[in-house]
Amino acid sequence: MTTRFWLPLVGCLIASLSIAAPVPKNKKGNPEEAIQGTWEVVDFDFGNRVAGAAKPRGPIGLHWTLDGDKLSMKQPNAVAGGNTATFKIDTTQTPMQFEWNYNGNPTAIRAIFEIDGDTLKICYSGQRRPTELVAGNGTYMYTFKRVAK
Repeated sequence: MTTRFWLPLVGCLIASLSIAAPVPKNKKGNPEEAIQGTWEVVDFDFGNRVAGAAKPRGPIGLHWTLDGDKLSMKQPNAVAGGNTATFKIDTTQTPMQFEWNYNGNPTAIRAIFEIDGDTLKICYSGQRRPTELVAGNGTYMYTFKRVAK
């Protein structure tokens, strides 16, 4: 067989491999990057509600801004105030773990989280880290939507 036969065949093989190569994760696919930004609480659930009772407003509308390892929480129209904290996440665990410490407080709040596009869910308890994203029995669930820039 001649080179004229093999050269196009090898070229097609190389081209097909480059098309099938994995695409690097973008911001939406990397939780460490995707979680950064400002998020608004759109739903809050603590479970244990009496059937038919109105859902608590709680922190609906509260903004959480995550920047690097800094977390700030405040109402969107507030001129001053709010809380600040540091946070860290562990994406190697299932479910992924989220933990924050309010400034000056040595005790961390241990949570789990899930991020899907522009929706972030954080579930925490006062006693221990939850194992599933479900509210009730002392476990609280926040649902956030990303705030457009």
